[in-house]
Amino acid sequence: MLGVSGATVHVVGGHGRYSTEGFRKDRTWSLLAVDSRTGDIRWTRPPPARPDGSERLHFLTAQVRGTYLVLVQQSAAGRLTPAVLDTRTGRRLWDTPLDGE
Repeated sequence: MLGVSGATVHVVGGHGRYSTEGFRKDRTWSLLAVDSRTGDIRWTRPPPARPDGSERLHFLTAQVRGTYLVLVQQSAAGRLTPAVLDTRTGRRLWDTPLDGE
């Protein structure tokens, strides 16, 4: 789970064979907004593209602030990118890779 905004829960979900190993490259991953009262999916978006062979997680942390879902993403190379999405639509408002360590 990434965060909660009112009755909407923001989660990352993987589709595919169950594994206790967590992130697996052979799964299809999605970022979803789910209505906590009904279970209806409000929107779904693919996470950032991952190169073949990547075993790293997409998201390190997230927080909802008003109508913004603030994420810290990790590239396959380990580079960090803060990103902000609109909680109502899932539309990416901006992202900026961080330079350095």
